[in-house]
This record gives sequence, C-alpha cells and structure tokens, in this order.
Amino acid sequence: DFFNYMLPMIQASNARILAQRARLHHALSLVQRGQPLTIDDEQFINRTFRQYRVAVPAQIHAPQLQALLARVDVVPASLVLAQSANESGWGPSRFARQANNFFGIWCFTEGCGLTPLRRDAGLSHEVARYDSVADGVAAYMMTINTHAAYESLRDIRSMQRNGVGAVCGEELAEGLVMYSERGMDYVREIQKMILANNLAGFNNA
Repeated sequence: DFFNYMLPMIQASNARILAQRARLHHALSLVQRGQPLTIDDEQFINRTFRQYRVAVPAQIHAPQLQALLARVDVVPASLVLAQSANESGWGPSRFARQANNFFGIWCFTEGCGLTPLRRDAGLSHEVARYDSVADGVAAYMMTINTHAAYESLRDIRSMQRNGVGAVCGEELAEGLVMYSERGMDYVREIQKMILANNLAGFNNA
C-alpha cells in the first residue's frame, strides 16, 4: 500500500541524516572536552554547514555545532507519510506521477519542474521535478531542515530532543503553518491523518 511504498525511502533518508548527526555529536563531544578535531572532521563539518545552509564559522565551537544539530535531524515517518499522502492525493497526483514530487515542493528556475495548471497571475514558481521518488523525499527533508518557514518546527523538535528524546510527528506538525496557504487548517488535517492512520507506529519501524 501507499505507506509501505514510501516507508523504505523515508527510512533511508533518515538513516543518512542520523549518520551525519552521530558524526556531529562525536565532534561536539571532542570540542566540549577541548580535544582537537581531525582535518577530516573539520572538512565534514564545514561541508555539513554548507549543505544545511548555515554560515561556515571561522572556528568550530560548541554553540555552532549545537545550532547545526538543530537542523541535522530526522523528520519522523509519521509526518512524512501524512504529508506525502495529503499532497499527492495518495499517489496519483500529476506532480507525483510526472515529477516524483509527493510533497508539492516548489522551485523557481524556469524549466526546473512542472508548471501548475492553476498558477495565480504574477507567480513564476514551478513544482520541482526529481529523478526519483527517493530524491523527492530527500529534498523534502532538506526543505524542512533548512527553510526559514519551518524554524518553529525545528525548535519544537529540539525541545523534544531535550525532553523525552523521541521526535513526535503530531507535535511537529504545529510547525507547518507556512507549508500551505490553508495555515492552521492544514496543520490540523495532517495531525488528523497521523492519528486516523496510526502513523506514529511507523516512526520506529
């Protein structure tokens, strides 16, 4: 079914993020103990700063690594499954079929994707095209982890990490107000989908 189709790609993207996160945590522990980083570690950290759209610091200190870790974190499967089902109409949408885009992510370079059939006058965005559904999932996660519109979602996630340690998709949905022009109505719809389909069970699948 739809969820079992999407889940392996979500897990693969989150596994890559967790590997980055583990390496950053190791670097953070070295920095906090006053121990030197290897050249490999420094290069990896600087690459990760750039990848997650954070200014590369002149020197690597604990606060910058902690700020980076707020971005380099998983997006729980429950949230990804609910949004992909919602945005793609459970898979058959034009953007899912023709552009491997199950999340309605926009791009802004001419020819970067598909032109929406009902695009308001004066707008020039397209719906991004990806080589594979897996690439689309990875791009969605990077959008959640880097775009200014989802800073509140990342703040909620950091608080969850500092509390129970587990990341809860239903709570994180509160940070999606800017994802849709429907605002809070969209948030409530995603939360209802997570509950109605017992999607929290997929988080540790």
